[in-house]
Amino acid sequence: MIYRELFKEYHAMHRPYMNMLNELLSKHQLFSSQWGIMRTLKLEGPKNIVEIASIFYIEKPSASNLVRKLAELGYVEAVQGKDKREKIIRLTQQGETVFTEVSETIDAFLSSIVEGISEEDQRTVISALETIRKNLLQ
Repeated sequence: MIYRELFKEYHAMHRPYMNMLNELLSKHQLFSSQWGIMRTLKLEGPKNIVEIASIFYIEKPSASNLVRKLAELGYVEAVQGKDKREKIIRLTQQGETVFTEVSETIDAFLSSIVEGISEEDQRTVISALETIRKNLLQ
């Protein structure tokens, strides 16, 4: 039952990965969940809280708390949407600057931890993880 080995390795890798990632992000007073929101806003554009919650499979209050902390750091701001009740979250100029700095650090980190793994093998792992995620969400 190789799938047991797959998940054993995933679990064994996950905690050290998250710890190292959060250590790198702490220099900017960020955690991985906050970084994920910043990355999404940069790559996909402004989003409302409901969209953010949906993207990260979290409850709306959790998304609101993460965004509030990012706003306190000056990395995001809420602007009025089409509907007066809707607030759209976007990166601030400071958030854009921090995004660029953090991206360089994270890219170097990620590149170092996949050293020795071919691009083909990386694509295989990506495909497998995407399938597992889809199976979980059915």
